[in-house]
Amino acid sequence: MITEKEKKYLETLTGTRDEYIEQEDQLKRKITYSSYISAICLVAIPVATFWNVFDGGLVILLTAIIAFCEFYIKFNKINQKLDLLNYVITNLNIEYYRYYYECKDYSDEKDREKMFQMFVERTTDTIKAIELQLNNKFDMEAIKKIKYDEKDY
Repeated sequence: MITEKEKKYLETLTGTRDEYIEQEDQLKRKITYSSYISAICLVAIPVATFWNVFDGGLVILLTAIIAFCEFYIKFNKINQKLDLLNYVITNLNIEYYRYYYECKDYSDEKDREKMFQMFVERTTDTIKAIELQLNNKFDMEAIKKIKYDEKDY
């Protein structure tokens, strides 16, 4: 039987997880657009070279666009952020299912309140660790939503 405070926390946690999924989708779109732009430029370079359009100026411009796309991805550490987002989303899902089905560490607890506190602590720690790595700072809004107070939970 899920209590009201568990329901409230799970709704907040689901919202936070959904925000991570949205961030992941945005980063995937950025990589996709950058890859398409690079691919188009790579295909256009031989064509521009063959016809010698603008005395090689177009080739230089296309090469600069490709270099900028690669710089954009590497400078913003998009691949690392995607890995971290995948990690946190997966861990939150796994922790939820372990809690819900009372698996592993949760199976030892007989007291539902202690199980819930353990669940809150683990998910909060996961979010704090990832926020620091993703944004180089704590996302205080996410932490405020997730942070539990023993009086509230």
